[in-house]
Amino acid sequence: MTNRDVPDVLKWFEDYEDTEFARSGFKATRDVILPQGPLEDFSHTIEPHLRRLGLPTSLERGVIHLIKEYQVCKEGVPLTPEQASILKLLGIQMANFKVTMKCHWTKGKGFHKDQDVQSDQEDGNDSEDDDNEAMEEDET
Repeated sequence: MTNRDVPDVLKWFEDYEDTEFARSGFKATRDVILPQGPLEDFSHTIEPHLRRLGLPTSLERGVIHLIKEYQVCKEGVPLTPEQASILKLLGIQMANFKVTMKCHWTKGKGFHKDQDVQSDQEDGNDSEDDDNEAMEEDET
């Protein structure tokens, strides 16, 4: 809920975008390859978890080491749950979060379908459109 003008709020949502961690099934936007050697950013306690995720690791003097170079993901190939988890642990964000406004409600004017979004009828979903019309009729 806000007291701001409707055009300002719609513009904010139109412009808002943020990076997010990719989930399983998302196509990788780039290749990620980890070189052989120490993974000093990780605590020794996470080594068994990294091994379960498929990384070839060993623990040497409390430091996690990759036994060999490891390709986490390949550009354009959908991520597995394990790959998505590894990318998240590495802090690598590949997805974008964006809100697409399909409708909004304003006090006094009620429910409004946004004009730049294709209608539910074009999607083949007539029942929602009927519900929306009923809502508009109730408000008058």
